[in-house]
Amino acid sequence: MASKKYRDKLKLQRFNNQQSTTYKSRQSFGKAVKRTFQSLPKDPSKRVDVIHHIAQVLNVIPA
Repeated sequence: MASKKYRDKLKLQRFNNQQSTTYKSRQSFGKAVKRTFQSLPKDPSKRVDVIHHIAQVLNVIPA
């Protein structure tokens, strides 16, 4: 009984301390970012246009 209570307490602490992210590890997030940047156009102005459009579609910035 006490050990279950302890485990539940630890689980709750981890849940409260966790940042809201869909990635379990920093490495997997970095890999996703790297793949995304590699797939973007090489031209800087085209890169900015693509990222700007994606940000508008996802409502990160106002349209």
